[in-house]
Amino acid sequence: MEELNALKVEVTIKQEQMQLQFGMEPKEGVKLWLRNVDEIDSEVSRITTENRQENLSWYCPNYLCSRKQFGKLVEEKIEEVADLIEKGNFSDDSLAHKLQNRILILTGYRRHCKAVDFSLSDCWNSLSNSRNGCKIVLTTRLMSICRGMETEQDVEIKVLSEDEAWNLFRDKVGKAVLVEPKIQNIARKVAKECGGLPLAIITVGRALRRETNISEWEIALTELRGSTGSIECMEDLVFARLRCSLTKLRDDTNRSCFLFSALYPEGHYIDINELIENWMWEGLQGTVGRIVEKKRKGKIILNELKNACLLESITQYGIEYVKMHDLIRDMAIAILSTSPRCMVKSGIGLKTPPQVDEWIDDLHRVSIMRNDLKSIHFKPRCPRLPSLLLQQIHSQKTYRILSLMACQV
Repeated sequence: MEELNALKVEVTIKQEQMQLQFGMEPKEGVKLWLRNVDEIDSEVSRITTENRQENLSWYCPNYLCSRKQFGKLVEEKIEEVADLIEKGNFSDDSLAHKLQNRILILTGYRRHCKAVDFSLSDCWNSLSNSRNGCKIVLTTRLMSICRGMETEQDVEIKVLSEDEAWNLFRDKVGKAVLVEPKIQNIARKVAKECGGLPLAIITVGRALRRETNISEWEIALTELRGSTGSIECMEDLVFARLRCSLTKLRDDTNRSCFLFSALYPEGHYIDINELIENWMWEGLQGTVGRIVEKKRKGKIILNELKNACLLESITQYGIEYVKMHDLIRDMAIAILSTSPRCMVKSGIGLKTPPQVDEWIDDLHRVSIMRNDLKSIHFKPRCPRLPSLLLQQIHSQKTYRILSLMACQV
């Protein structure tokens, strides 16, 4: 039995290696052999236990008869064990077979995958799978990864619907908290501000779990409508992952073009031709070169931003637009608030222009478009300001000033 059990360990290890590395499953004969080994192991253990009990009862009148029967039983089991040892010398071909439709699902963030022998870092680089003999289902924010992996089918994962988002948020917050109608009303607005992004919904929901103070809910809603960085774990769990998409862009030019797109209001449909022209006039693609060539390069950059899921493509009435997810825009604005410093107050219902002290010397961009402003009654001095966006600030008329000059309006 010791020899048989040692062989069982060897067969099991080899079978598991073939399963993990090559997507192969044990054959039915191997499964039957393993079951037989387990059965005879149990039988031998039982016989051994009964033998010890018999030895303690040697004075029994039937002792000699029972010992004879026991010896015959042991002889039979020895033959069975020897037969299993002989049958257990499986070759690789007889040990396992390959499944044609085996699927391996990779999950996790920045951890090693045991199954196909490579490190998984949220799939920011393409992986070689030629030696593993299995299919991989992966998620990534970069279309280039799908191409590098030579994927057979690409499925775009949409954000959650409003009902799906609410059900997930309610589950994370706890239904008992939402019994209060006033809290439930604010909670629905908070869930909606997460923009259908599951990670954001889970993070915000957990931060507000069992929170019965309505003031805390109001603060959370205000934070989500402005900067979400102060919400617990929002920076580490959400923005940190979103920033990975930004850092994986090809160069600083593409990153600057992305950040410029955040100057538009939340949920705004951005005309792609207007956006590319704005990139051109600010000089994000360089100050030399033909306009036709810059527009072509602008479309290449735009495609990369869409492929990185930083911008969403939308077509309406035959016109192509792009749109930025609310949380991605929040991340971009947080970056723009440091360097280069920008003032983004677009689409927030301003009735009066920003105060004089907000027009500081090192402002690099200002956007106060789509507000109800009639005029700016002072002359801000911002010598480093190449872009000032004033579209749709009054009576649906469009005003745009985009020039490389000291801003004096």
